[in-house]
Amino acid sequence: MRNREEQIKKKSMSLRTKLILAFSLVLLLPSLIIGLSSYQSASNNIDEQLHNSTEESLLIIDNTISNFINSQKENVNYIADASDVEGFLEEDSAEQRALLDTFQNTKIDVEQSYVGTEQGNFMNSPTSFQNPPDYDPRERPWYQTAMGSNGEVIITPPYISQSSNEPVTTLARTTEDGLGVAALNLKLSVITDMLNEISIGEKGFVFLLDQNNTVVSHPNVELGTESTDPLFETEDTRGQFDYAFDGQELSLNFLTNEETGWKIYAAMDKEEIAQASSSILFTTIIVMVLSLIVGAVVIFFILRSIVGPISKLTLAAERMSQGELNKEFYVHPSRNDEIGRLGNAFEKMRFALSTTLSSVQDKAQHLAASSEELSASTEENTRATEQISSEMQEMASGVDAQRESIKQGNLVSEEMASSVHTVSVRTEQVQKTASNATKFVDEGNEAIQTSIEQMTQIKDTVLELSSSVEGLGNSSDEISKVVDAIKSIAEQTNLLALNAAIEAARAGEQGKGFAVVAEQVRNLAEQSAESTQVISGIIQSIQLETAKTVKKMSESTSQVEKGIEVVNVAGKSFTEMKQFVEDVAKEVGEVASHAQSMASGTDQFVHTFKEISAISETTAASTENISASTEEQLASMEEISTSVGTLTLLAEELQNLVLQFDVAEAGEELEALSQKEEK
Repeated sequence: MRNREEQIKKKSMSLRTKLILAFSLVLLLPSLIIGLSSYQSASNNIDEQLHNSTEESLLIIDNTISNFINSQKENVNYIADASDVEGFLEEDSAEQRALLDTFQNTKIDVEQSYVGTEQGNFMNSPTSFQNPPDYDPRERPWYQTAMGSNGEVIITPPYISQSSNEPVTTLARTTEDGLGVAALNLKLSVITDMLNEISIGEKGFVFLLDQNNTVVSHPNVELGTESTDPLFETEDTRGQFDYAFDGQELSLNFLTNEETGWKIYAAMDKEEIAQASSSILFTTIIVMVLSLIVGAVVIFFILRSIVGPISKLTLAAERMSQGELNKEFYVHPSRNDEIGRLGNAFEKMRFALSTTLSSVQDKAQHLAASSEELSASTEENTRATEQISSEMQEMASGVDAQRESIKQGNLVSEEMASSVHTVSVRTEQVQKTASNATKFVDEGNEAIQTSIEQMTQIKDTVLELSSSVEGLGNSSDEISKVVDAIKSIAEQTNLLALNAAIEAARAGEQGKGFAVVAEQVRNLAEQSAESTQVISGIIQSIQLETAKTVKKMSESTSQVEKGIEVVNVAGKSFTEMKQFVEDVAKEVGEVASHAQSMASGTDQFVHTFKEISAISETTAASTENISASTEEQLASMEEISTSVGTLTLLAEELQNLVLQFDVAEAGEELEALSQKEEK
């Protein structure tokens, strides 16, 4: 059993380890969850902020491009509305030339402005840009598209101008009279320079693609380069997707410009986003580490305030399980939390247990002393019963002797009756017979006196026996009282054992050892109660038999008194008979007249002797019954003595069990507890 407990202790973790693991999990898991969620949330917020910032930049760029294009559309509208195609049909229209030159000189972002007619005429400004002699504006895309736009300004895809070798896009519209097309070449370098000045973060950039996914502006790609990636072939007007360019992971936000149909792309370096989040991650890690350090310090003091008192409680419980109950235990008297209340409750439990065991020990001592007294009383009653049995046997012997004497007296009376009946025919022998009768009468008188004395002795003996039996009944009552006291003590012991078992159950694992002892104490108390019940039954049987014996003694006394009266009557009859015989001797002449009277008296005498004989038989039977009852009482007293011996052994065993616990005196414990509470 002990090895098994040691193996369980080795396998199971200590409370300190369990609390450390629990607190570590409680500290680490929330910290990790909060840290990771904070980092993820911050990273998402940064990502969202960057994307929002990018979206705002795209909107600004879109508005800027739209405003720029709209202003250029106004310029085209101005040229188209101001141009006079009919006058322009003349070979050199000075007015048209002045219009174009004046406009061109004020617009640095316009490469050239020009007008083409349906007749194939063409005029441009500045004149430094010369077209081939066979140049026909009607064959150019800008002219054809503008003629089909119903007076709306059209924008051509970007291209490289042959005149300046610069990237341009053409804005064109039909003239007011519809006979030609006014157009201007917008320098894309203006837009490119503007976009290149816009930075998305530190490594991000902005670029433009036209409707055909051809590069309009890009810091690292030439104009006119067509993008073949399917990601750019989307019909959405705005959106976001990830894209890899020259080994660089980019996050692209795009927006479609309504004026041109171009897509404005803002490229943001994902590594830069990660770097922005890494600072937050570093800060989060530092906060987590500091939180763990502070939490570990707090946990250390919490564990010390919890595990220390519990370890003391465990040590005290182990000592209590070994029977050491005489030492006080306090965790921290000043603590008013659960640990302090637990320690105080534990000390109160120890004190209550010590007091209970002390009380049980005292009760066990009283039980043992009472058992010894009961054993002594039982022995005295046994001796008294043996003496009564011996006297009853002697009385039975006397009754037998008396019965023999009465039988002899009966024979004598019968012989006397025979003589009396022959008196009338043997008058000649009257004197001799009278003399013999006188002798016989004297002997009968002596026998009667002897019977009277023996009957008196029987009466005295029966009275003494009745007194002894009544004393035995009183002793049985005293024994019954002692048994009731023992039964009460056993019930109190059982109750105390039950209370101790309840307290042990409240103590949990630490109270199991004491629960076993309390169960043994309760079993002993139950055995004591059962023994007292057996003794009570035996004593009740003794009291019943004693009552029967006293009743039979009273009946025997009454019969003896009746026998004495009969014998006295017989004695008086003998006296009268003697007087008659003497009268016969003196007055022989009167024998005949008194013969009949004498015969009658003799018959009465014989009848009386028969009654005495019957009474003697009854007395003998009663004496035998009393003797048998006395022997039964003696056997009952022996059974009581055996039960008392068993009770004594149980009391001693109860004392030995209680002595396993080292308890202080209840008074000393109470005084010590009062001093602690006062402090």
